[in-house]
Amino acid sequence: MSSPFYTTTNSFDEDSSNDIESFLITDPNYIDKKIKYLFDESQDKFAYQTKEISHLSEEELLKIFPNKFLCKDNQDYQKNSDSYSHSPLFLTSKKKTRGKQPEKIKKTQHLGTDFDNIQRKIQVHFFTFIINVSNDAIKAVLGSKTPYQFKQIAHKFKISISHENVNKLHKSAIKDILKNQISPKNKNFSKFINNDIFNSVCNLSKLLEKFFNIKYLDFFNDFYFNKEKETNKIIFEGQEIPFSKETKTFYHLLKKYENDKDLLIDSAKSVYFYGYDTLVRNNSFITFKKDIELKKSDN
Repeated sequence: MSSPFYTTTNSFDEDSSNDIESFLITDPNYIDKKIKYLFDESQDKFAYQTKEISHLSEEELLKIFPNKFLCKDNQDYQKNSDSYSHSPLFLTSKKKTRGKQPEKIKKTQHLGTDFDNIQRKIQVHFFTFIINVSNDAIKAVLGSKTPYQFKQIAHKFKISISHENVNKLHKSAIKDILKNQISPKNKNFSKFINNDIFNSVCNLSKLLEKFFNIKYLDFFNDFYFNKEKETNKIIFEGQEIPFSKETKTFYHLLKKYENDKDLLIDSAKSVYFYGYDTLVRNNSFITFKKDIELKKSDN
């Protein structure tokens, strides 16, 4: 028969931070002298004594078992207050480590209006624009029935806004975006098909090759960053490139997130124009750095 009495024991190492282990007592030598008489070699006698204890009042039990865990505040006690025989007389608790207990750190909520999320929205939208407007350019130059069409690139490339990746993009041309691996949603195509399409169309048209060699920041400034009114085409080297219905500029992003319009504009200027209202040509970063140094010297 299992004993209904539970107790706790500490690790042999008093400085250990391990939790107290709980176990069922099977050796009467562990029992306090006050209750040792309850245990007897006869199982029948022990069962009888246990039954007798179940009918004692709380005050009488406390006299026999002066344990601080046997109290009305205990949840198990409240659940089985009508029958002591169904609730444990001794409960275990976790051992606290020495010293000041660390306070729980509240996690700050990451909002959609935080700078990194706003930056990510812009970059994802801009990458999609690059793919779509490049397809519009292919159709404008090679004809609407051309079989060549870039696939949307994998989402993992669109959302990467690490400092290293952003700096790399700023030095890139849009062809470096186009040649990335395509989205795994396009299961019927090779993940490198965009690179094959790029090589094919560039062999067919020098104008398209020149178009795909436009610098990343220039492309953002000249074709995408339209915040005043909707546009449905661009002109490159005298070639008109009408937009398809999938091609959306920065203007459409502002319409989609009207409540965050100012945040989107400020973030775009910060990331793509180094804080200016528009792109400063001929190495924007050096020009921006010189302006900061001049302002410091004036102060």
